[in-house]
Amino acid sequence: MPELPEVETVVQTLKVKILNQELIKIVSRKPETVVLMEPFKPFTITSIERRGKYIIICGPHAEKVIIHLRMTGRITESPTNPQFVRATLYTDKHILQFEDMRRFGRIIFTKNNHIDDLPG
Repeated sequence: MPELPEVETVVQTLKVKILNQELIKIVSRKPETVVLMEPFKPFTITSIERRGKYIIICGPHAEKVIIHLRMTGRITESPTNPQFVRATLYTDKHILQFEDMRRFGRIIFTKNNHIDDLPG
């Protein structure tokens, strides 16, 4: 399981790559990986934060993409094992792959400000 310093490294890397870009779409290759609490609409990424081991990508109107890597999750532009890519995040300049060998990781899209109420 990625520890806090590793999750923080992911957050800092994402800030450099995708902050202030438009998140255009999220494509799930496995239905259990991406949970849409609301219908997804593209938004500009205004901040990227870490809360515990959650990576939170925020938009200007309370949009949030919440990512938990769980045990084996990774976010990369070029996956090392394409068969383990579970979801893809498209911005206007980058394509990010969510790779997870064990399928425990989750990506949740919501406009809910109460992160504690979200499914794990």
